[in-house]
Amino acid sequence: MKRNEETNQKEFIQNILNNPQFLAYILQYFIFELKEIPRIEIPKYIKEISDLYVKDMPTLHDEPIGNAYVKEQLQSKGVLLELSFPNIDETAYCACYVETNQRDDWQDDPLSISMNLFNSIYYNQRKDAKKKVYIVSICMDHDMDAQHSIIFYSLKPEGVGLFEPSPSDQSPMNIYVVFPNENSQNEQVNHLMKLLLYTFSNRLVIEDKLYLLKKRYHISTE
Repeated sequence: MKRNEETNQKEFIQNILNNPQFLAYILQYFIFELKEIPRIEIPKYIKEISDLYVKDMPTLHDEPIGNAYVKEQLQSKGVLLELSFPNIDETAYCACYVETNQRDDWQDDPLSISMNLFNSIYYNQRKDAKKKVYIVSICMDHDMDAQHSIIFYSLKPEGVGLFEPSPSDQSPMNIYVVFPNENSQNEQVNHLMKLLLYTFSNRLVIEDKLYLLKKRYHISTE
């Protein structure tokens, strides 16, 4: 990919991650409290969107989210969302980031990065508030099969580990590591995966991405 096109693709990804209509697809699938909300209404529950900055530093437990750090070699783009829920007195934050750079040792990184992001958000955002934190890590250019296309990692009374997501889950930590592919047997999952592939893959030029977003997903980027 030529340098100008690569730069344009990075800008496109960051811009689309700031698009409430696009985010509604991700939020409806991954945020327990928004699953039953019509997608067209979800943007009104997004109170704030800010860019998520990632740099090179080993840990970030005491750093505010605006100075969040991860490994230097990652080419991450992301946003931090503050959410409100209907009829629930609770604040939620969702960090959504996209990793597009493939490396041999790369598949172990999303979870460690997500754990660091959770710590940064949970312990630095509105410390007096009751809150939940969602992390959605979208990992492109991977070798994972459809069976492991979405990995859920949470904190529960029995410990920290991999669990089946539950709509009644009250855990403050909800981490999804997503490996987009088109082979899922679940129609809803496959619909979301295709959207992520169309949007974040380097195989499509930006003009084609904009066309697909508008015609297939009714997402306006104007």
